[in-house]
Amino acid sequence: MILSPECLDRTIARARLVLIAGLVAAALEWWLGIGAVCAIALVSLGALLRSVQDYRIEPGLWMLALLFGSLFLVVNLTIEIGLVTDVLRGMQVPWQATLDIAIALHIQWLAVRVMATVVVHNRRVRAT
Repeated sequence: MILSPECLDRTIARARLVLIAGLVAAALEWWLGIGAVCAIALVSLGALLRSVQDYRIEPGLWMLALLFGSLFLVVNLTIEIGLVTDVLRGMQVPWQATLDIAIALHIQWLAVRVMATVVVHNRRVRAT
């Protein structure tokens, strides 16, 4: 579940690209009507990545990461429980919405993993 420090640094370095991808997904939603959930997930991930970019030098950033990681974990579990109950009830969902939610859940699980990694590595940083 925890990312390596090198993988975390690469992911944080791509925060601007993630934000831009979220804006592109929002534009696609406006034009084509698909991608709203992905747009929200991408913009959220980009903002989270930018907020923890100084995790190696800023002590106490683990608390922010713990808060946001916990919130994303609760949201993901709630969505997945809702999807499972919908499937068990026999609800038919359009494939576009299913794909949009599946991609967004993957992005949000990445956010949970990133925040968990920041918590682990930032707890080692001491105030000077």
